[in-house]
Amino acid sequence: MTISTNRTLERTVDSIVWDGYSTAGLVNPDQSYTMPMYQQKIFYGRRLLQDVMDELQANGVPTKFAFFYYLPLLANDETYSMPDYVLDIIGDGKYIDAATTDVTRADGETLVVQQTIDEWHRISSRSITGMPTKFLADKTEPTVTVRLWPIPDEAGTIRFVVHRNPADMDLGTATVELPPFFMSYLRFRLAYEFALSNGLSSQRCSELGKEATKLKYIAMGAIGNHVSGTLKMIHPTPWGQ
Repeated sequence: MTISTNRTLERTVDSIVWDGYSTAGLVNPDQSYTMPMYQQKIFYGRRLLQDVMDELQANGVPTKFAFFYYLPLLANDETYSMPDYVLDIIGDGKYIDAATTDVTRADGETLVVQQTIDEWHRISSRSITGMPTKFLADKTEPTVTVRLWPIPDEAGTIRFVVHRNPADMDLGTATVELPPFFMSYLRFRLAYEFALSNGLSSQRCSELGKEATKLKYIAMGAIGNHVSGTLKMIHPTPWGQ
């Protein structure tokens, strides 16, 4: 038995789209998706794949979509617009003071707690300056806006975990921002969409949809960070409370 030494194979956008058509039984897998006669099908499939990728964000698939963003602050400026690709801010931030030269190796980081809009509304004084300890991720504007409290009194930095848009599916030779175990789900999900749009039987559509749902749950179960947890139990003893 000879095992391949390669472990980095990634599927391209167009190969996923083509396999979706093939799984639905709408094309012959022996043919090539690069043939001119199939280009409109490929373009349509890319659009649907983009919709599926965007949909996954709402289902809590952050492995490839979440990353650290370091927001540089200005003294006496409490409002900052995030980049266009940022959809949301996940959890709390960490403040790094202005004296730190390498923000990726900071000591003494301080928590900046994310507030709900109601908590933010209840803050009584808006003119206080100092080290930020609270923030609101305001999503009422076209881009996410960070509103800090107190107003920064120095040009420090806040590290956020942000949720960003996936890369566009407009380039057929590009790869998707998902782990390999999502590829079967994408194939069957596209097959289901193609079956619907091409008027295949309700039984065939149902079969493809059920398989896509099953594969999605399997992939979702594997995507989380595999950090072992320890159960801690606290109870009173004769030696203490």
